Amino acid sequence: MVFLVEESTLLKLSPNLIKIIEFLSEKKTTHNDYLIALTITVFKEADFIVKNNEDRGDYLSLELDPRQWKINGAYRINLEHRSIRELNCKLDAIPVGDVIILNLTSINNAIKTRCTAVETLEFVNLHSSDVNSRFMNLKTFSHRIKNNLITPLKCDVLNHLKVVNPSLPGLPEELILKILSMLPEADQINLHKTCQKFENLFKSLYEYKSGVKKSCEYESYMKLLRLGRHD
Repeated sequence: MVFLVEESTLLKLSPNLIKIIEFLSEKKTTHNDYLIALTITVFKEADFIVKNNEDRGDYLSLELDPRQWKINGAYRINLEHRSIRELNCKLDAIPVGDVIILNLTSINNAIKTRCTAVETLEFVNLHSSDVNSRFMNLKTFSHRIKNNLITPLKCDVLNHLKVVNPSLPGLPEELILKILSMLPEADQINLHKTCQKFENLFKSLYEYKSGVKKSCEYESYMKLLRLGRHD
C-alpha cells in the first residue's frame, strides 16, 4: 500500500519524505531545495518521474537532490509520465523571497502553462530538531500541487488530444448535453461563453436533428444569447 505525502503526520512521515530528509540533511541545502524535493515527490505520486538527459549513475540522488536542477537561481526540471508520453512536461520553479512560483508547461502540446505560488516557510522548517517536523501542512501542499498544476495540465492535454477525461469538457458529448439540459438558461448562457466546444454543444441542444426547423426553446436560447453578448 502506497503511503502518500498527504497522509503524513507529525508522528509518521511517508517513506519518500524520510529519504528526502536523510539525503538533504547531509548536504548544504536551503528551504527552497527542500520544497522542490517535496514537490517532485508529489509529482512522483501522480506517475511523473524526473527525466534524466545524462547518464549520471545514481538515479536516487538525481531525484532527491534539487540543487543540480538550479540554473541562475531558478529550478528547471523535465518530467516524464510513466505511461502517457503526451503528458511529458517541464517544471520551472522561480524563488522570489520566501515564495516559489511554480510553472508547469506541456512539452508536446501547445496548451497554456499552469501556475501556482507557494510560501516556502508554510511547508518547510529546517530549524526543527524533530525530523518529522521538517515538513508541515503536507495535505494542504499536496492538494495544491495536484489541484492547481497536475490535474489541470492532464485535463488540458487530454482535451487537446480529444481523449475522454474527468474534466467537464472531457466528458462524452451525450453526457455533457444531459448536464447542460438540466441547467437554468442563465447558467447555460454563461457556460456557452467559455469555449467554442460549449457554443457548438448548446446549439445542438436546441436544434432539431434535421437542422431545418428550430424549436421555441432554440428561439428562446438565441434571444438570451443576444442579451448575453451585450452584458
